[in-house]
Amino acid sequence: MTRKLFTISLLALILAAPASAALIPDWGQAYGDEGTLDREAQAITAVDTDTLGNIYIAGNFTGQIDFGGPTLVSTTTNADDIFVAKFDASGNHIWSIAGGGDGFESISDIYAIPGGGVAVCGRTNSSIFTISGESDTTQGNYDALLMVFSVNGSHSFTRLFGGSQFDEANGVVWDPSALSVYVFGKFRTTVDFGVGAPRTSNGGWDLFLADVKVWGTPAAVWTGGGANEDFAGGLALDDAGDLGFAASFIGSTDLGNGTLTSTGTGAALVGKFTSVGTAPVWTQVLQSTGSTTTLSAEAITTDGASFYVTGVFNGSANFGLGNHTSNGDYDLWTGCYKSGGTPVWSRTGGSVDPDQPGGIDYHDGQVVITGSCEEAPTFDGVTLYHNNRFDALMVVYDETGDLEHARRGGGTWNDYGYDAVMTDDGPCFVGSFGENASWSGLVLNALDVEPDGFIVKYLEDVNVAVEGAETVAPSALSLGAPTPNPTRGGTALSYTVSGLRGIKSATVYDIRGRRVRALSTGSNAWNGRLAWDSRDDSGARVAPGVYFVRATDGASTTQRRVTVVR
Repeated sequence: MTRKLFTISLLALILAAPASAALIPDWGQAYGDEGTLDREAQAITAVDTDTLGNIYIAGNFTGQIDFGGPTLVSTTTNADDIFVAKFDASGNHIWSIAGGGDGFESISDIYAIPGGGVAVCGRTNSSIFTISGESDTTQGNYDALLMVFSVNGSHSFTRLFGGSQFDEANGVVWDPSALSVYVFGKFRTTVDFGVGAPRTSNGGWDLFLADVKVWGTPAAVWTGGGANEDFAGGLALDDAGDLGFAASFIGSTDLGNGTLTSTGTGAALVGKFTSVGTAPVWTQVLQSTGSTTTLSAEAITTDGASFYVTGVFNGSANFGLGNHTSNGDYDLWTGCYKSGGTPVWSRTGGSVDPDQPGGIDYHDGQVVITGSCEEAPTFDGVTLYHNNRFDALMVVYDETGDLEHARRGGGTWNDYGYDAVMTDDGPCFVGSFGENASWSGLVLNALDVEPDGFIVKYLEDVNVAVEGAETVAPSALSLGAPTPNPTRGGTALSYTVSGLRGIKSATVYDIRGRRVRALSTGSNAWNGRLAWDSRDDSGARVAPGVYFVRATDGASTTQRRVTVVR
C-alpha cells in the first residue's frame, strides 16, 4: 500500500460510473476534535487490511482524537503528531497509539504484517521523536521514519534515517520469508543508514531502499539518483519476494544501470529489485512528450506478478502504449506492467483543474486508486458531479483496465482522498474532510471547520438480498421516500397498495441482508405510514450505515434505502 498526502452539504452525492454491481457504503466514521485550539486538524493518510479482515489506519493529528479507545492527545498544540489504529472488519476499535514531539510528523505508507501487526513509514522533524516511551533524536530538518507494531499494538521498534536536510520514507513492505522490513524513500546530502559507510546524494534528493530486519537492525541499503531531484513513490512485494517500486525524476538520473533522461520537465519510473544493495533488474521509464509537461509515479501495488502504478501528469504523456492527453493541468493516470516492465494497459482521467494523486491497491481482480479533484472529473467518458473546492475521489478498475466504479464527494470545504484498500467485499476509503460530507448518501459530520479524518467502508453487490426473501415480483406496492434521510433518530415512509391485496409486512434489513426490525403497518392495509426509530428488535440503537426498509403485500415487494448517521 502506498499513497501521497494531497467538506459538504447534505445534498452532496457522489455519482457512480455505470457498472453491473452497485457500490454502496457499509459503514463510515469521522474522527476529529471539537476543541479550542487555533489549529485542530486530523487526516487519515494510509490504510491496509489483513487476511482476517482487520483494518489498519495511520495519519496525523493536532489536538485530540478518539478512535473508540483511549483519547489520544498531541504533544504540542501547533504541530502534527502521528497515530496508528486497528479496527475489526465492522469498524470496531481494537487498539490505537500516538507519537510525536515538538515538530511535525506525517505518515506516507502502511503495511499489514501477515499474522498480525503493522509497519508504517513517514517523516518527522521533531528534535526528539517519542512513542510508547521510546525516544529517538533526529539529525536535521526532516528524518525518514519507520515504525513497527505487534499484533496487540505494542511498539516493536522505531528507526530514523536522516541527515541535515529533508529526508522521508514513502513506501514500506514486510517480507516474512526474509525476516525483513523494506523501506523506500528519498534523502538529501549525507545520511548514515546504519549499515556500511554513510551515503551522499548526487545532487538534490536521491532515492534509498533499506533492508531492516524484523528486530530493528539495518542489514543493507541501496541509493541512486541524479544531479537534480528524484522522488520516491512507493514499494510493493510480489510473490517471488522481489520489490517493485514507483518513482519520478527531473532531468536525468542513474539508478546503477546507466543514465536515464527525461524528455519533459519530469519522468516516471517503474522498476524491480531482486535484492537490496544492487541496482534494479529492470526499469521502465515513462515519458511526458513535451518540454514543459510533467509526469510522476506516486504509488504502486501488485497482484503477485504484475505491478499497478498511479500518479499524475499534465499535457501529453506516454505510459508505454501510446500518448494520453490530460483534461487540464494535472490528471490521474493508472497503468499495469508485467515483470520486465512490459506495459499491459494504461488509463487516465481528471478535471480541468489540477488533480491530486492518492494511493493504489489490488485485490481479487480489482484495482482501486484514490485522489482529489477540484472540478468535475471524467473517467472513460463518465463525468462525476462536482460540489465545491477539492472533493475526495475513488476509482475502481478491473485487472484489464475496464472502469467498474467511480465515487466522489464534496461540498463547501476541501475533501481529500488519501488512500484505499480493497477487501473481500469492497474498498475501504480514507482521507480528510471539513464540515459535513456525503459518500453515496452516507453523511459524516466534522466536529469543526478544521479537517477531520474519515474512513468509509463500501460493499459491492448487484442486489441487496435479504434473509429468507422470495423472488421479488413487479410491485403493486408503492413506498414513499424516507423522511428525513439521512436520519439520526428516526424516519417515516408513506405507502399505498393498488388492487385487492393490502400490505402484509414491513421489515428493516442491514446492508448484508440481516433482519434488524419488524415495523408496524398500522390499521389501514392500503394506505398508511411506516415509522422506524433507528432501533433494532431489542430496542438498541443501530450503528451508522445503510439500511433497507422492505415491504410486501404477499405478491410483490419493494424497498427503500435509509442512511443512519451519528
